[in-house]
Amino acid sequence: MGRKLERRLTAYLDGADRDDQPENIHTDAVAREMGYRGGLVYGTTVYAWATPLILEALGEDWLRDGWADLQVRRPLYAGDDLTIRLEEADGGAFELSAVCEDGRPRLLGTVGRGRGPWLADHVRSQRLEVEPHPDPRPRITLDLLLEARTCHVCRQSRSTATPACSTPPRPTSAAPSRTAAGR
Repeated sequence: MGRKLERRLTAYLDGADRDDQPENIHTDAVAREMGYRGGLVYGTTVYAWATPLILEALGEDWLRDGWADLQVRRPLYAGDDLTIRLEEADGGAFELSAVCEDGRPRLLGTVGRGRGPWLADHVRSQRLEVEPHPDPRPRITLDLLLEARTCHVCRQSRSTATPACSTPPRPTSAAPSRTAAGR
């Protein structure tokens, strides 16, 4: 059986009360407007909390020739108790999980040294030019998201399980090109 490492902590989030970032889901006001109970702890912060375990498992050389394949699975809030685990897997890699008291993972992934096993499937984007932000930048609100899920003709839900009608969605100039969290 492989090595297992574990770290427990209480999640925290600096700046959740900021009001100068009107589209930042990591602030309480915006996150609550979008239906969350508070600002979301950054996935990169959870990754940072896992880094001491990764270094213990794979050594400091991981900083030079290591890789990580991670997925943020669920929201994490300030005050949540979090357990970060690393468990040795095949080939010297480690399975990483960050799980709250409810047993549901917030972050899952694999870390290792050398070439990531997914690297052969990686395709380099042909779009290397940086695209300018739209001007004005659209404001993403819960109302806008709900509008996209409702037919503008019959006002019924656009559930994929039971399509309400065949009217195509109305194009909007405010359609987000990336998530609010990416700002």
